[in-house]
Amino acid sequence: MAARLKSPTVPHGAQRKSDGDPDNRQPLPLHSGARLTARVALALALVVASLWTAADFLPALIWAAILGVTIWPLYEPFASRISKEPSGVTAFVFTFLVALIVFTPIALAIHQIAQQSDLLAGWITQSRDNGIKVPEWIARLPIAAEAVQQWWRENLLIQNPRQVGCKALMLIRLQTS
Repeated sequence: MAARLKSPTVPHGAQRKSDGDPDNRQPLPLHSGARLTARVALALALVVASLWTAADFLPALIWAAILGVTIWPLYEPFASRISKEPSGVTAFVFTFLVALIVFTPIALAIHQIAQQSDLLAGWITQSRDNGIKVPEWIARLPIAAEAVQQWWRENLLIQNPRQVGCKALMLIRLQTS
């Protein structure tokens, strides 16, 4: 097999075999325009394949780019005060401070929601069983107070708790048939 792949050596004065012989292979006649088109097509195919592979990561990458562009004007004076030249330590400290500023309020909000989760679960259960009563402030709305109250009574207030079970049962039967 290896002998077949090697091109035969031809003495200096002898001619090569005819074009019909499979051992005589000529390169494809591609001019520079065709090679450029092939390179561009390959580059586009690689870009499309990489975007398809990274599709799940694109939202995070877009947000990272947005944050990077918006925070850069704050980073430059910070870096110049910390050190004379760019360093990894400066970038790490600034990234840590930004993360602390962004994630601390989110963590506190999640903590408060977790602290009040029993009240929230009770309110959801009561609302599911009895509906949500029309708040008093809706009656004081300057425009469309009566329309909002009417909509609230029809959609969010349950007059008869058995009604909810019947409506849910009817919806389930309609969906299965």
